Amino acid sequence: MPHHSCVRRCVREHPPRRRARAVCPLPAARGRHDGTDPRRERFFGDQFAGIDYFPFASTEISLMAVHPRILDLAEALLGEESIQIYGAEAWAKLAGASDYDQIIHTDYRPAAVTWGRRRGWAYAAVDKEWYRFVSRAIPRQLQVFGFPPPGHPYWTPQTLAGMSLRYPDLDLSAWADAAGQK
Repeated sequence: MPHHSCVRRCVREHPPRRRARAVCPLPAARGRHDGTDPRRERFFGDQFAGIDYFPFASTEISLMAVHPRILDLAEALLGEESIQIYGAEAWAKLAGASDYDQIIHTDYRPAAVTWGRRRGWAYAAVDKEWYRFVSRAIPRQLQVFGFPPPGHPYWTPQTLAGMSLRYPDLDLSAWADAAGQK
């Protein structure tokens, strides 16, 4: 199924809390083939050319990487109820560019596993894409990045206040309600 169809279907079936226009990082088919789309060049050169790392320019693609159905599947396949994401990459298979046929590549591990991450998340903490993702994500999606779940002892009036300063667009009501803070 083409990339655009996957994203459109996912967004249509599971609309975000606030609808936003998806940003497609892929060159248009005509421009890719005739060389007129400037985005084409970044996908050629070596087998890893054009890989995008989480958080993606498109918040919808970032949300899709940790969609609750994908989290359910990862938990079922791993036989774990608590997982963490340690990598998410997106790229396209463009004729002549690479041998990859994955649209989105996401790696999960049981949360109890202590071996190192392939790519730490601290690098993303200052990216505008990270802030856009966090502001639209639900607690379960943030939990796979290490955010404690609602009801965890970490959530105190002080930590909730700090989170509201760090992420002013994040709806903290689930964490505040579970902590008895309204």
